[in-house]
Amino acid sequence: MHRFFSYKHSHITPCSAKSGDSITVRATADSKTEYVVARIFGDSLDMTKGSDGTWSVTYTVPEVFDGEYQVYLTATNSLGNRGIASIPFTVDNTPPALTAEVNPNYVEPTGQVQVWAESSDDAKSVSATFGVRELI
Repeated sequence: MHRFFSYKHSHITPCSAKSGDSITVRATADSKTEYVVARIFGDSLDMTKGSDGTWSVTYTVPEVFDGEYQVYLTATNSLGNRGIASIPFTVDNTPPALTAEVNPNYVEPTGQVQVWAESSDDAKSVSATFGVRELI
């Protein structure tokens, strides 16, 4: 097997995703490469060569368990020689942990409420929504 791939320029965006997210696989192969196939979760996908010479394909992550997985790439030249590479990526379907506290639990109109919230490090943001509930 001949190594066609530039390992420094093969990557997945984003490198961490959840089931249902789209990931884009990009790879750089030498100029004699005729085609590149990506194998992800048993699916074989033909990659497309861009005008800059970079091969890419976009894929929707199926329902799978959390963990590290591999994308396997195979580049083939006109003589049938193949180069292989693999790129790891992580599937994380676990939502961030969140705890919150409101003080006081009851407030008169125009009164003030304090909200404290704490989340795990993997949370991108935390927001609070306030509403009015009528009691009959």
